[in-house]
Amino acid sequence: MSAFAPLKLAGLTCAGVGGTCSVVYAGGSFISDISSVEADDDSVIKTIADDFSTRMISSSGNRSAAVWSKRLTQLRKDKGKTLDKDLTLIRDDNSKKEADLKTWCEEAKIKPSKTEESKLVSEGVEAYCTYVIEDQVSRAMSRSKTEASDWELVNKKFVEGKKESYSKELQAFFDEVKGHESTSEKLKDWCFKKYDEPFKGKDDPVFKEVSKVCATVNPPKPPAKPAAAKPEANKQTDPVNTQPQDQATVPQSPSQPAVSSSPVASPQPSGAKQAGDI
Repeated sequence: MSAFAPLKLAGLTCAGVGGTCSVVYAGGSFISDISSVEADDDSVIKTIADDFSTRMISSSGNRSAAVWSKRLTQLRKDKGKTLDKDLTLIRDDNSKKEADLKTWCEEAKIKPSKTEESKLVSEGVEAYCTYVIEDQVSRAMSRSKTEASDWELVNKKFVEGKKESYSKELQAFFDEVKGHESTSEKLKDWCFKKYDEPFKGKDDPVFKEVSKVCATVNPPKPPAKPAAAKPEANKQTDPVNTQPQDQATVPQSPSQPAVSSSPVASPQPSGAKQAGDI
């Protein structure tokens, strides 16, 4: 018998100690009559989670909270849609919150898939419990941007690319957008349609193309103003003394007499004869 120790087991029903177990849920799949499963037997029943394992909305995180809010809003809009009975109760009861939808999704995903009974459950999981492309595109143009003028910059970036680099769908209206970037709504309509398609992973060609052509484009920055010329340093001059500072005379003290620059004659003795007295 196969070893199931590493697997998460739930919903195990046994008849007495050591009895035969009829149904077991092992890590994402139901296995009927575990006592009869041989080591090489792969007869497991796939669950709904197996079908949408890479697409299920996270049960935690701020970003996922916004996604759950969107799904509940969409559920409330689908008034005429045939749904699983428990999902219908959430839709029709306005007191139900995002947490109730999240709980329904958690319980629904472990049910067997591809059975007549689980058809509505599986459809409900895909519609309200999984990511769509819009949820995973970074900086996707908002659905509130409904005017053609809102998409002018996005259209311009689109036509700057090479036509042959796009899918056949985009190539079909490429020439209609070129030259009419401020009025064309072709790309907008295409993006809004693709937003609702299932998210199948980061390598999905549709996801890659939506991420490329439906993302917000920032307006170009205005050219920078030239820097103002710096004023030259003013040369300070002495209005009184125009001599260079290193040649200026040192002012004398007012108490000292001014020294004459002319030569002074030596005084003669009182008895000496002067010229002309002879």
